[in-house]
Amino acid sequence: MPTFSKYIEGQRGSQQLVDSDGFIYFEKTYLGSVTVDSEVRVPPKFPLEFWNNYSRILNDPEFPRTSNMVEGFHRGFRTRVHRPKPTVQEYFRAIREQQVITDFHVDRLGVGKTPSKRRKSTHDKLFDICSRYSEYSCKVDYLFEVAKYFGHDIE
Repeated sequence: MPTFSKYIEGQRGSQQLVDSDGFIYFEKTYLGSVTVDSEVRVPPKFPLEFWNNYSRILNDPEFPRTSNMVEGFHRGFRTRVHRPKPTVQEYFRAIREQQVITDFHVDRLGVGKTPSKRRKSTHDKLFDICSRYSEYSCKVDYLFEVAKYFGHDIE
């Protein structure tokens, strides 16, 4: 099995990519390090099934891929508490305020109001890229397209 760096050798932007510290980290962490004979990889820290969202995006493009919503909830809740160690009364007041907001969002979903269009359109863009995977004659172009979607400009 050829190494990933040999696979993309000669492709556009490949030398810049292979020489970067980020590529070395990615290959070691997510693909597995190459052994001395370059035929076998050491198992990666995170197996492919753990971090690859390709099939999840195609099967359910609305499924969240990050914990951004949870982080947003925590940030919003933290602004209601006002300090690191609140009293019991302050904590329960913040929980009641958060419950009002949560009920509001649940009611909106119940009457058919959906999350913002911006989020939906970005999901659609990634879904389109993934659904056209087989159309890419050079899979590195596909990788560059995904990187571009996430805001990385590798040329």
